[in-house]
Amino acid sequence: MLMELAANNLVARDLAIHVSAHAQAPDARLWHCDGKTIPCGGTHLDHTGPVGKLHLKRKCLGAGKERIACTFENVSLELSRYHD
Repeated sequence: MLMELAANNLVARDLAIHVSAHAQAPDARLWHCDGKTIPCGGTHLDHTGPVGKLHLKRKCLGAGKERIACTFENVSLELSRYHD
């Protein structure tokens, strides 16, 4: 799958991720990585490498509805900063 190949390429390059506030919604955050800007998904990474290899799978939810599910083989994230 082309999207999976592109995503794994970003991960393998261990690129820096910069976070900024959204101009119209100060509580929302944006990620900036490799010249792209995307909405923050809630997990705050400094760079792409710790995600590890990922696999994408298309799921059909019914007529005209699809979802992409993502699984991670070797994720290496330090999550202690999210807990007391």
